[in-house]
Amino acid sequence: MFLLVVLVASGCVSYMPADLSDLSPQDKVRIELDPAELAELIRFADPATRSVTGRLVNTSADSVAVVLRTPSSYAQVSIPRTSIVQTHKAVSDNRKSFAVSAIIVGGIAALAVAGFQGRDNTPGGDGNGIDETLIPLIRWRFPFNFGFGR
Repeated sequence: MFLLVVLVASGCVSYMPADLSDLSPQDKVRIELDPAELAELIRFADPATRSVTGRLVNTSADSVAVVLRTPSSYAQVSIPRTSIVQTHKAVSDNRKSFAVSAIIVGGIAALAVAGFQGRDNTPGGDGNGIDETLIPLIRWRFPFNFGFGR
């Protein structure tokens, strides 16, 4: 469950416009391209946004090196600065991450409560000595205080 929350929360990013000079290596970037360069990098491109998304490697006076992903591998490409229409930097969206995480944890908690209620709170067993009482196998403990600054 924790892994699911981490995966969902890590995916909650927004792309904000950024200047190339403000970006540093390893930043996740989305680069909007002109039509000629878009046709050149079509296997990496998102046609809806006319852009490519990847990790910035470095910038030089005339080009930008970015690692892009295909469904089966990664490739480093060099994009001429003259082909770049606009750049965007990925910024973590904490509100969205918290909301998605809260919904997932709340849903799992509701399922756990519903699943461990038993059959209308009647005693377990069928009268023949077989006890079919549901016993929770995992006890969840949260290592933080919900007091939020109290």
